[in-house]
Amino acid sequence: MKNPAIQSASFANWLPTAGAGYRVDEVADPRDENEKVELWYMDGEPNMAQTLGLRLLQGRFLEMDNIGDAIRHNDFEAEEGLRPCLMTASTAKLFGIKELNVPFRQAGVIPVGIVADFNSESLHKQMVPTIIVGHRDPEYGALLLRVQPGEEAAVMRYVSSVWKTIYPDKLFDIQIVQETLAAQYAAEEKLQQLFSLFSALTLLLAALGIFGLVVHSLALRVKEIGLRKVLGASVSGIVALLSKDFVKLVLFAVVVASPIAWWAMNKWLEDFAYRIDIQWWMFAAAGLAAVVIALATVSWQALRAAAANPVDSLRDE
Repeated sequence: MKNPAIQSASFANWLPTAGAGYRVDEVADPRDENEKVELWYMDGEPNMAQTLGLRLLQGRFLEMDNIGDAIRHNDFEAEEGLRPCLMTASTAKLFGIKELNVPFRQAGVIPVGIVADFNSESLHKQMVPTIIVGHRDPEYGALLLRVQPGEEAAVMRYVSSVWKTIYPDKLFDIQIVQETLAAQYAAEEKLQQLFSLFSALTLLLAALGIFGLVVHSLALRVKEIGLRKVLGASVSGIVALLSKDFVKLVLFAVVVASPIAWWAMNKWLEDFAYRIDIQWWMFAAAGLAAVVIALATVSWQALRAAAANPVDSLRDE
């Protein structure tokens, strides 16, 4: 804490992405007396919540200077052996906690503050009932550091030098929370890149396929186009005529592909506790994009054929 770039430091037995907590108890579910619900505990120095940047909604944070807020393990100094704690808003709502500083005996705690809900695990899992308790003189755990923005690299060097002074023979391991959180979704990032690449390749191959069909179709209908022009057909009318059949094929493909895409995307999204709903307009937008690409591919060749001199196409070979 002598380093001015370090805003807060707290020893903790729980780290972001390291599970839902350091300990879990099963308590009676207030929604169904015959069921149990898991109640997770996070354990750290009293200023752990501030170091993590949790938002206080009601009551107060645990305090470093309050001896009752920092209890040794198995050392119950609080009233009736209950430990002061913070709990998340959804936990307070689940257990009907409306007043603070009132014993919550099922959990062995006295809630003194309520913090905003946060995800202790990745978005693949739902938020769980969570309680934060304080301890002092930890025998093991990790050190959380909140650092001024832009000073991360300098602080990492500083902490490394301090560590080597105190523990020259122990391995130094430091992690940046943002990077640790991002690593939870590395598979999804890679999947997004693969989807983008193969989607672009698919569109390119589809456009090339349509281009080949257009060239072949126009070669077979060159005399028909010439006759239509002689009989007074406009260039736009001929382009529309030639494009219509290909647009029908694209629309048919969209109708066939959309249910399959909807099913596949919903199956993938089921892996996430928090997810969007697949809306109809997403398929409409994809279909419109496919039609636009098809029209752009067809219209260029159709326009060239429609604008050609009919005398050349109708000349007897």
